[in-house]
Amino acid sequence: MKIKILNIGFDSTISGIQTHSFYDGVSLCDYDAVIIDPSQFSKECFELKQVISLPNGTYFLYSDYDNGFSQHLTDLLHKRQEETELLLKRNYGIIVCQLRNVKKVLRIARNRYDAKVKIINMYTWLPTLPNKYKRGYNLDSYFKERTGKEIGKINMKHPFSSYFREFKDNIRFEAVLDERIRFEDFSNLDPIAMNRVGEWIAFEVSFEQGKLIFLPPVSEDILGNRVVDLIISCIKKIVNEPQLDSYPSWVENYNLPGEDQLLENIKELDNKESEIESERESLEKKIDKLKLLKSLLYERGKYVLEPAVREAFKIIGFNVLDEDDYDEDYDLYAKEDSLLVIGEIEGSENQIDVDKFRQLLHYVVEIQEKGKECRGLLIGNGFLGEEPNSRKQQFTDAAINGCKQQGYCRIATYELFKAVKKVLSNPNNEEIKRKIKKAILNCTNEFIFD
Repeated sequence: MKIKILNIGFDSTISGIQTHSFYDGVSLCDYDAVIIDPSQFSKECFELKQVISLPNGTYFLYSDYDNGFSQHLTDLLHKRQEETELLLKRNYGIIVCQLRNVKKVLRIARNRYDAKVKIINMYTWLPTLPNKYKRGYNLDSYFKERTGKEIGKINMKHPFSSYFREFKDNIRFEAVLDERIRFEDFSNLDPIAMNRVGEWIAFEVSFEQGKLIFLPPVSEDILGNRVVDLIISCIKKIVNEPQLDSYPSWVENYNLPGEDQLLENIKELDNKESEIESERESLEKKIDKLKLLKSLLYERGKYVLEPAVREAFKIIGFNVLDEDDYDEDYDLYAKEDSLLVIGEIEGSENQIDVDKFRQLLHYVVEIQEKGKECRGLLIGNGFLGEEPNSRKQQFTDAAINGCKQQGYCRIATYELFKAVKKVLSNPNNEEIKRKIKKAILNCTNEFIFD
């Protein structure tokens, strides 16, 4: 079966599909499938001379002064919405749309004094989304800005799963389906892919046999022909699959020879797929932990370097408390029997200055005044933009002198990295961990891994 496909907005020269602007007179109903990047509509619309851009970043069309353009635009969007519904509901067509963040909206009013304003955006042409109560909702009202590139779960059974396998490292999503939507009210919504926190970044809306599919865009350095070619192959998978989801219940009593075995084989594959997915998630978590530890060499700050240091101390064998387990602002807090270990952590493009030492001194003295034994550690990642082997002295003279006077141990994160590497190379050797841990606790100068 030859599929007639229309391309709107994708930069592609693939033969066999027609390319038109959103504003061309061609009807969407003439096609079996439409692929559309709605950002083209937005770009062309806001660059029109009739559109007035105000200093506060809003865009207006004033119908009293635009020579009928606002009416023309409104009529065009209404027509495109009708064509979209007809394509999906009567022609059982497929529309594949990029899920973009709705950054700009156009306000249409009679003049600048008119309080009655109509708002349109790049998704105003979409059909309304019916729910089980038969009420229609504007789907774009549930689109929420969320930028990222990490892909979580993928529905591997969906024909468009290959889009994520092909472009896994190039996905750059900029919007998700807002979780405020009551999914139980919409039986025609199905996820295709999610981000790492479970938000939908790709999904399908079914209109009986017609399908409206939203996909995240990929990075701009990927050729448009490559993207369009893959989308077309996914569309063909859907078109060539028999639509056998709806059948009377009594058909189950009329199985054909070999059908039960095939169903059992599929069930076994599903179980294996689930096991593989679970194993993959486990391996990815381990990889993420190793990536976190490598950030000891180049990162800074509360959200990357500090967790990396805490993880490193856990691997060495310290009883490190999680941040949620204590109220103080210690960067590192470990309890070793009656000894408390407090660490201050800093990453810098230059040397680690005396400020962190002063903070460490304050914390340690505060604990000691309560009659408790405490060991202070000043942990630094100085000159973090340079390769570790070529870095100069990590700490300023003032920080070094302060630590020497108090007997605090100074640790460069590169030395900590080498210690962790040694432990991970000998995961069952508890003696190595014991020696490293003891060396750190007994250190009153600078810890150098040997």
